[in-house]
Amino acid sequence: MSSSTASKKHPRDAIEDFQPPAAKRPHKEEGNSSVSVPLDALSLIMEFLSARQLFNMAFTCKTLRDFVTTEMVVRSALVGRGRAKETMKAVGNIMSAKAIHVPSPLRLLRLTNGKRCEFCFLRKVPSVHPRLGVFACRVCVTTRDYLTRPWSWKKNIHKYIEYKPVVDDPRVVILRGGSIWLNPSTDDSGEQIGPLITFGDIDKLRVHVTRGGSIDSYLINHLCVPSDEDGYKLFIGTFSKAKQQAARVEKFRETEAWGKRKAKVDKFIEDLTPLLDEPFRLMALKHDKQSSKELSKMYSLDFRIPFITELMRPFIRYPSKICKKALQELAERINGNFRLVEEKGFLTKFLSTSEPSDTPLRWYFIDELTSLEALFDDAEHTKFVTAKFFSLLANDQLVAALAHLMNPDFSGLWLEHKRITPSEKVGAEAL
Repeated sequence: MSSSTASKKHPRDAIEDFQPPAAKRPHKEEGNSSVSVPLDALSLIMEFLSARQLFNMAFTCKTLRDFVTTEMVVRSALVGRGRAKETMKAVGNIMSAKAIHVPSPLRLLRLTNGKRCEFCFLRKVPSVHPRLGVFACRVCVTTRDYLTRPWSWKKNIHKYIEYKPVVDDPRVVILRGGSIWLNPSTDDSGEQIGPLITFGDIDKLRVHVTRGGSIDSYLINHLCVPSDEDGYKLFIGTFSKAKQQAARVEKFRETEAWGKRKAKVDKFIEDLTPLLDEPFRLMALKHDKQSSKELSKMYSLDFRIPFITELMRPFIRYPSKICKKALQELAERINGNFRLVEEKGFLTKFLSTSEPSDTPLRWYFIDELTSLEALFDDAEHTKFVTAKFFSLLANDQLVAALAHLMNPDFSGLWLEHKRITPSEKVGAEAL
């Protein structure tokens, strides 16, 4: 009892002996350390982002939204690819006609990243409407008295004469079927969107023009549309400049992609060459190289022998399909078909033998097909060395194969072990 009491310490002594645990060092992980970036640096970074990345970054805070400019949005959309580029092209065409309200940078950013109708929020929309400049689905556009209203002015000849100067102006948007934008509209942020001239302005505009006024004065005085210097010219100049830059970037991308594909194809031919038999190696892979003036998105090669071109086309078009097994199978097929020429004695025994049925045809080729080089490296006959030619050789239809070299249309008339009529013989001699 006493021993247990003596072993116990007073609470005060326990407090004095207490030592707080050592503070844990913060666990540092790569990539988690926060670094403050100056706002000027962020604005420079935003100029090189894609349309989607720019949208995500701009709408994180108000400060970054203030950095977004029209030039930044137009350039990111046109330099990029896909839906944003097509949307910006459509907006540029509408703005060139000065038919819609000048969109703000944030409005442009929403349009380039839009996916659904901004009126019903239900249906997906692939791009901005090419005439209205809004993200609207077909149902919303065609529903009567929702966004548009049909208007007919061609039935009455007097109306036709009075309204023609108005409707011929590119700023007056009339859809297919005669529908016109119904009322002035704004988006969720309160910005005016859609065409400048609405259904209610048509009659007023006609009266204004009839009294000697101009459409420009009506837009500025009655609709408070900004002048050219403040809105449209600024956007059109920015759009033209960004379009030229996008064309240079696209050309660089095509050249770079063409070069990468060419390097893969050259490596493919280099790996295939040792697998081909020696007599046919050089002849089989002869091709016409593309020059720099013939650059295209898809690098392609045209081999001298059409049969080789047909076999190589899938691998040249899609170099990712190239593998060791594919190379081996391709080499075996080429070697097998080329060996048929020697195995069947096509250039030796067959051409030196004379039979009454096909003598004229053999006489035609006997001085031309003297070697493998003459068969596979001659501009006139090599262009007919196709898969059908080797198929005829494999089926021992040598005469038909010989006629195929002259013209593929005649090969069906020259079948092996067939006696021809005198009229066919006269036709062969004429050939």
